[in-house]
Amino acid sequence: MPLTLTLVQDIYPSNQLRGVTPNRLATVSAQEIAKLELSCGADRLELGELFEVAGDAADQQLRLVGDFSHCDFVGAEMTSGQMTVEGSVGNHAGAAMQGGELTILGDAADFVGGPNPGETRGLQGGSISIHGNAGRELGVRMRRGMIAVAGSVGELCGYRMLAGNIIVGGKLSRRAGMRMKRGTIIALGEIDSLPEYFAYDCQFRPPMMPLLKRELALRKLPLPAERFEGEFRLYSGSAVEMARGEILLPATL
Repeated sequence: MPLTLTLVQDIYPSNQLRGVTPNRLATVSAQEIAKLELSCGADRLELGELFEVAGDAADQQLRLVGDFSHCDFVGAEMTSGQMTVEGSVGNHAGAAMQGGELTILGDAADFVGGPNPGETRGLQGGSISIHGNAGRELGVRMRRGMIAVAGSVGELCGYRMLAGNIIVGGKLSRRAGMRMKRGTIIALGEIDSLPEYFAYDCQFRPPMMPLLKRELALRKLPLPAERFEGEFRLYSGSAVEMARGEILLPATL
């Protein structure tokens, strides 16, 4: 049975789950996990005061059950394993991740897959899947890996992105791809407005789409499968604006 942490007490703002990842808990017993301390604003509480702890993480699988919308840094610095959140999460989910799979079945707040505060490297490997919506600056400064969102995302998606892929099934808000150096944003739904620092390049059938479609289907992410088929319009970023990445839009939209 995977390690399951079920919330039994309300989470208040400023709670952090930094360090609660499947790779770090793989060799820790359930009794020891319950005694781990978490940052709760100005206080520190034992994990067992907030959660019911069951199972173990020997196979590097971790489930979080409850509403974590006021809890920041869920999945931060994860390097391997599978982590599933059966609820929503706060800011900085997947901060500075280097590997593994983080799945969020609800919504996510701001700065998903970004760097830790004061650092410059966001997502460095692995993948993040969000079944709901996400806030602003999704994938800020990400260097590789993949972030897929079934719903809509806030402004500045892919801000200062260096590499990797972002897939958005819902609405892509304004100023997407600002100051991108490389990387790809695939917008499968509505786009607020195409940023002025991107220009039409060509229309083609990207060879990576069938692979992406299969991978996201395995994750049961509710994305419009038909949007992965057919041709896409490619918009390339302006080197003058330091936005040399690309945005792909289905040609049928």
